[in-house]
Amino acid sequence: MFRKPFTVKSNTNLRNSDGRKLVKRLHEKTAENVPKKAAIAHVPLFFDDNPAGMMVPTLYEAWNDPGCCPILVIPQQAFSFLENGADLMLPGVIINEAFQMPYFEKGTPIGVAVLDKQRKVRGPFAIGIALLSSTAMQSARMQGKGVQILHTFHDHLWEMGPRNQPPILEPDVFQRQMGIGLVEELQQDVEELHVSDEAAAQEPRAAVEENVGEQEAGPVDTEPVEQLLERCFLAGLRYRLGKSAALPVDVGQFYSTCVLKCLPEGKRLDVKKSKYKKFGTFLTEINKNDAGPILTINSKGKGVDVITEINWEHPRLTRFKITDERIRDEEATGGQANKKIFIAEFLAVTEPMMPLLNATGSKWSRGELVQPYEIKDLVTGYVKKENLNDGKMVKLDPMLSSISTVANEKTDWNTLLQKIQSRMTKTFVMTLPDGREMVKKLKMPTVVFKLETRSGQKKVTIVNNLAAFGLDAKEIAHTTQVAVAASAATAESPLSEGLQIVVQGNQVGFISELLMKTYGLERKYMDGLELAVKKKNYFACWRLLNRMDERRD
Repeated sequence: MFRKPFTVKSNTNLRNSDGRKLVKRLHEKTAENVPKKAAIAHVPLFFDDNPAGMMVPTLYEAWNDPGCCPILVIPQQAFSFLENGADLMLPGVIINEAFQMPYFEKGTPIGVAVLDKQRKVRGPFAIGIALLSSTAMQSARMQGKGVQILHTFHDHLWEMGPRNQPPILEPDVFQRQMGIGLVEELQQDVEELHVSDEAAAQEPRAAVEENVGEQEAGPVDTEPVEQLLERCFLAGLRYRLGKSAALPVDVGQFYSTCVLKCLPEGKRLDVKKSKYKKFGTFLTEINKNDAGPILTINSKGKGVDVITEINWEHPRLTRFKITDERIRDEEATGGQANKKIFIAEFLAVTEPMMPLLNATGSKWSRGELVQPYEIKDLVTGYVKKENLNDGKMVKLDPMLSSISTVANEKTDWNTLLQKIQSRMTKTFVMTLPDGREMVKKLKMPTVVFKLETRSGQKKVTIVNNLAAFGLDAKEIAHTTQVAVAASAATAESPLSEGLQIVVQGNQVGFISELLMKTYGLERKYMDGLELAVKKKNYFACWRLLNRMDERRD
């Protein structure tokens, strides 16, 4: 509903009578929790989708008062479908002991929260209207369309407010919502209860005390220290240090600011209790593998080691997947997203490649993502297995000939690998600043810089396609405006994915540096960098002028 831009035609001060009419269209508990006027200035709280029905809360109201509407939980990867305009399908809703189906009627506003990779519930990320009652959904065995989505995180209604991030929802939110619509029935059941035997009353109490004791004991953490250290090291290297880090980096500083900060909640890491005893020994051991070292470490003196080079294409880095590691620092408001962008390049398996891949003995499926080096290893293994190696050349059997489309009987290794990889679909997986993952095929979008001359021979810098990388154009425009003391604004443009930035003067150099250093966007994903003002060596110019004056004298 708010995926496209909208304009506010007029603002009207409500009369007290009109305000009371609107309050009557809110849930009773929601009306009690609506804040004062001064606290909600310029923050959209409700919108009117059906004049005859209930007012629909915005995400800001749902974050402020999670009890304003029933909440359903979906996996994180399912939210991308809602964000692209789809309605909520019931098979995607998580229903278990922790997240039970709340009670609601058809037409009730529904919030949709997300279960992230750290097993934490955040949100809501979307607001919609129930197309069926909760009873009808369960009768249909959770099949079909359940909620019509009206408002999502990052849409234009969200941009109208302060653009906060979704908070973490505590378990008691879901416990409280189970009482919606059932309070009266529970009260009647309690009134009808009669204790007939004192022993019967004491027996459940003993069971409860026993269960409480078990809960207080808690599960025993059996994860080896070495395994915890390795996954925190990989998470810290990939997500906290990042490709945009300025090398060299002190090893001790990397351990304290990157590795330790990735520790999962409730866990402690003591390297002395591991087989390595020291972090330096761990780095030496992890560099000993068939794929080569991950880090290059140089010594600058006794006890001073620095990281001078990182192999970002190393298999252990590219294959690493987050579980419960903390890759960003969370604040009291629910945690601000990490601003870094991480882009991994893959090749997607296509139908013509299936015979060759299956001939290597591994099972592959169409669309599966693999690294380019994996294809090289698989082709090399197949050539050796079939005895097709002929020095620097490779003999082409019928399978290799059909896949590579090379007409000759032999070809060199580079040509063969390039031809085979060209038969696969180039795929890019982006981890956006807000934690979402986005998949792009064939070609990556680019941030495009342009210079235009406006009235009065004034130059302006135009930046397009920031939204393609999950970047907030308004935030970047404000940062640029403050830093360079020039006017900056955002506008809609058919040439830009999302909002376009227009800045006074030639600011290509500053904005590109901001994108690379603050957000981790690599230079190859930006076009128009040659338009930046060349840095002048004023000291050299001054010496040249002095020499010219001396010659004249």
